[in-house]
Amino acid sequence: GEKIGNGTIIFTDSERDHSVSFDVLLNNQKVIFHGIIQLDATPNGTDVSITLTGDVGFHLVNRYVILMMDHVMGSILEENLQSLKALAE
Repeated sequence: GEKIGNGTIIFTDSERDHSVSFDVLLNNQKVIFHGIIQLDATPNGTDVSITLTGDVGFHLVNRYVILMMDHVMGSILEENLQSLKALAE
C-alpha cells in the first residue's frame, strides 16, 4: 500500500478462538517479520494483541522500515480491527 510498499501476508498457523500466526514479506523479499494476533476472552468482550518479531540483518531500507513498523503497522492493524468490530456489531 501507500504507507509501506507492496507486500504479502502468509498465514502460517491458527488456533480457533485463540491466535493467528503470519509472516510478512515486503517488496517480494524474504520474510521480514513474523506476527501473532492473540485473542483473549474478557468479561466485556475480547482483547486483541499483536506481536511482530523479525531480523532484517544489515539491509538499510529494511532497518528503516522496522523503525517505522510500530507506527505504520500499528495504525493499519488498528484501523482494520475497528472495521472488523463494526462489522461484528
